[in-house]
Formats: sequence, C-alpha cells, structure tokens
Amino acid sequence: PGIDPIEVTLTVLPGSETVTPSPVAVTVPPSGAVLAPQAFVEAAGGSGVLAVAAGTFVPAAVSYSTGRDGLSGYAVAAGVPVPDAWVPA
Repeated sequence: PGIDPIEVTLTVLPGSETVTPSPVAVTVPPSGAVLAPQAFVEAAGGSGVLAVAAGTFVPAAVSYSTGRDGLSGYAVAAGVPVPDAWVPA
C-alpha cells in the first residue's frame, strides 16, 4: 500500500540447525510485489523470515506442489505485525 516504493529488509530467523544467510534488502514498488532473491530463499531453507520496513507493506508467500499419487497442494501465508521490541535494530 502507498504511492512510493518501500525498502524491505528480509532476515532469516535462525533455528538450532540452520546456518543463516545475511539479511537482504528488496525494493517493493507501489501496489506491486517482488520475489525474495533466489540465493536468499535457498539459503533460508524451511526457516521463518522476518520482513521489516519503515513504512506499510503486506508480506505474503504462496507455494504449490504438483504432488504425488494424484494429490496436489497449494498454500498461502500472510504476515502479521511484529511488536517493536522484537524487531532487530
């Protein structure tokens, strides 16, 4: 939402067995969407990702699988606001 592009920083939330990649910044155009860089996504594995910006944005993810044995799947996830105390400085 908004009329100006916004810079969003993506940070992997580390797990006990995860080597975390460095945070990356992506610029989202007004009323637009962007993909996270492929190398970041591959390094993140199945970890959660924290998305932080100095403005308003709507984080979302989608995934699908062609499945096995005739079963397929589709999923959508939307982000929720993180309390300021939990946002990295």
